[in-house]
Amino acid sequence: MLFVGVDWAEAHHDVCVLDGEGRVLGRRKVGDTDEWPDRGRG
Repeated sequence: MLFVGVDWAEAHHDVCVLDGEGRVLGRRKVGDTDEWPDRGRG
């Protein structure tokens, strides 16, 4: 199981991915003008 948290803000957004044990697997700061990757959705 994975958990994804997004802190949506005006200037940038923070994304964090945790595993089922609560360990951080990845973090990323995304600028407000950056495009989110399209993984075949839509």
